[in-house]
Amino acid sequence: MKLSVVIITKNEEMNIQDALASVVWADEKIVLDSGSTDQTVFLARLEGAQVHEEPFTDFAAQKNKALGLASGDWVLLIDADERITVPLQAEIKACLAQNQPAAYAIPRDTFFFGRRLRFSGTREDAPVRLFPRGQARFFQSVHEQVQTDLPVIKLKNKMPHYSTRDREHYQRKLDCYLPLEIKVMREKGRRLGFWDPWLRPLLKFCQLYFFQAGILDGLAGLQYASFSSYYVFLKYSRALNAA
Repeated sequence: MKLSVVIITKNEEMNIQDALASVVWADEKIVLDSGSTDQTVFLARLEGAQVHEEPFTDFAAQKNKALGLASGDWVLLIDADERITVPLQAEIKACLAQNQPAAYAIPRDTFFFGRRLRFSGTREDAPVRLFPRGQARFFQSVHEQVQTDLPVIKLKNKMPHYSTRDREHYQRKLDCYLPLEIKVMREKGRRLGFWDPWLRPLLKFCQLYFFQAGILDGLAGLQYASFSSYYVFLKYSRALNAA
């Protein structure tokens, strides 16, 4: 079975080589870039990827466009900040050899500010990333989800996810995600109250740090819960001001 690996990028020069190196064994490597101003495109081509360029609208649309560029029997979609380990590679190859009609969810090991999160609401993080070409589509502008009629099977081996490097990186992600978050809220007809920007961040912090055991992740858990609650504050305050 021919496997196509698909990655969408924008200004990922610090990640793209390692991401592509982790899937060097794939039959086809496709990068869909949305206007990088750094060395992402050059480095992707250096690693043997086919590079295409397309203006960015939202994450689901961009990933669906990238899927349309693949020619393999199966598609593995990863983000530039994710890596396929050797054990995970072997497990994926075993799935391809079986060639059964199914989509596969890949559990992730998330790293925040360079520290691994063992708890903090990340233990059940396993997005669907491997499926037969044409059998799955993404929907929702941000924090996109997969739509498929196939049964979903969760793999055993984890995929390292180097989510956020530092404060500057986190701020860049905020600038990208928040307008799309507000768009999704509008599309869903979410009703807002003046208390949302204050109550919801507190609830988010308590959920991640206490109820989902982020406290056991030490400093990383505290940072993750704090920055996540700040994200929620900005989302609801900006949505309320734009209403």
